[in-house]
Amino acid sequence: MKSKKKLFSNFIFFVLLIAITYYIIFRKQDMSLLIHNLEKVNPYYIAISFICVILYYLCQSLNVANLLNAFGEKYSFFRSFNSTLIGAFYSSITPAASGGEPMQVYYMSKENIKVSHSSLALLIQLFCHLLSIVLLGIISAIFNSEVLDNKLLILFLIGLIFNSIVLGLYFIGIFSKKLTNKIIKIIKKILKFFKGNKADEINKKIDDELILFHESSSFIKKNKTEFVKAIIIAFLQTIINYSIPYFIYRSFGLNSYSIIYIISLQAILFCTVSCLPLPGTVGINETVFLILYSTVYSDNIIMNALLLQRGISFYIFVFINLIVVIINNIILAKKGLK
Repeated sequence: MKSKKKLFSNFIFFVLLIAITYYIIFRKQDMSLLIHNLEKVNPYYIAISFICVILYYLCQSLNVANLLNAFGEKYSFFRSFNSTLIGAFYSSITPAASGGEPMQVYYMSKENIKVSHSSLALLIQLFCHLLSIVLLGIISAIFNSEVLDNKLLILFLIGLIFNSIVLGLYFIGIFSKKLTNKIIKIIKKILKFFKGNKADEINKKIDDELILFHESSSFIKKNKTEFVKAIIIAFLQTIINYSIPYFIYRSFGLNSYSIIYIISLQAILFCTVSCLPLPGTVGINETVFLILYSTVYSDNIIMNALLLQRGISFYIFVFINLIVVIINNIILAKKGLK
């Protein structure tokens, strides 16, 4: 009951955040001009944008299904796609997208998938996805440094450093057992000092997570091909996601900038905002978009581009994914598994 109340409050906060953000952004806009510009967009490119979002989810589903099958689980692509949409919804409404993977593990457990296997598969997928975000972000910033003014550069560096630290910790945890144990010992001493009696409970959770990391290492050593395949699919997934703004751009009849340039802008944007603890990075994502894309769009259509970009790639699918969650909860309730 407590977890349901927390999720409900997260969703309400998420909706309020959207309302406040878009009120601030659009309060002085000419709504008739916005509607007029939207009526002129090319539906062909809008359809491609929708397809890209679906392909993004399909890539992640394929990765998780492949990894689970490598663990010996019989997990179909359709079931993986279903759990991916569930995870995407909870990631959207929780700070720093922290709720997605735990809820995927929960729903997979109801399908008789071992928690250790689902956790490992999602851990490897998360590592590969984060690797693609960091590397593409660095490459894009090097070749397009002129788009980063002083304020945006600071934000980008904070995002890059944070994501790089998390990626580094994942890498150490998966590939270096000795160094991981040393780091954990230091963390436990710090927790003992600050947390006192609660330290033992926290340390138990750390030990459980550590087992997962070591199991990941063993899996990767035995299944190098699957790991390389997971990295390739994760990079493909990220590039597809970053290409959505290009098709939005083309829908306005524009073609001055290449798909590579637009992808690089989105890579910089995502690396900048992905570390911030706001549900769905609502507010900051829109702000950075308006800064980065100010040279791509004229003042009279940039707001339309923002609406389409965030609407298609994020907001519409939040509510589609919510429907998937509701349907799954109804099915689980009928089976007496909820």
